[in-house]
Amino acid sequence: MAVSLLCFDYDGTLIDNTIASVEALRAATHILYEASLRASLVAEEENFKNFFNTIYNTCLNLEKKSFYDRSMWWKEALSKMGIDLPLEVLRAATIIYWKTYSILQRPYPETYYVLSYLKKKGYKIAIITDTDGAIGLKRLRIKHVSIEPFIDSIIVAGDDVPYKKPHPLPFAEICRLLSTSPRETVYVGDVPEKDVRGILELGGRAFIIDRRGSRLWKSNDDVVYIRDLKDLIYFF
Repeated sequence: MAVSLLCFDYDGTLIDNTIASVEALRAATHILYEASLRASLVAEEENFKNFFNTIYNTCLNLEKKSFYDRSMWWKEALSKMGIDLPLEVLRAATIIYWKTYSILQRPYPETYYVLSYLKKKGYKIAIITDTDGAIGLKRLRIKHVSIEPFIDSIIVAGDDVPYKKPHPLPFAEICRLLSTSPRETVYVGDVPEKDVRGILELGGRAFIIDRRGSRLWKSNDDVVYIRDLKDLIYFF
């Protein structure tokens, strides 16, 4: 069956968040570190780098488990160091995190060109992306990079529907909204563990961006690995 709808993940697929994610985490950590020092919850000789590494590793692990509430990240990481900070400090860290992230997130160089190309070819284009942990945050970030003119619909999984990827519900809902069969739908993402199962269960296909080229040999009829967004032009 011919493809009529292409759905995209956001971070790591349309948006290069490599710098944004690290610098946002560093900015939030400074808030937490300074508050811990003021409250004498860490010794003055406590190295910021060690403090940051604990935050970083804990947050990375939580993100892999699809936990996206940043205030919960901070609380979990701080608990590993025996630190308990007031909720307003955690909120302040979350605010500076997302402010920094939004400023530094950048579309990949090919993003606008490929979306424009697909739009001119007559494809419906959508975004399916997981929540940022608070309703409305992800849509604000998407609005910040001005790609909405290319997008027919957006599903923020965890906000708009109760289940996050890889559950098939977000994929089924976008097809319902755009009156498209899942069998006519392709999902483009960058994390096989989250971006494949949901669409395949509904009978669609997946394209996985592998910018390092380490998985290109795994391509098959249902899951195609590509180097970047530009490769979609050879298929559509």
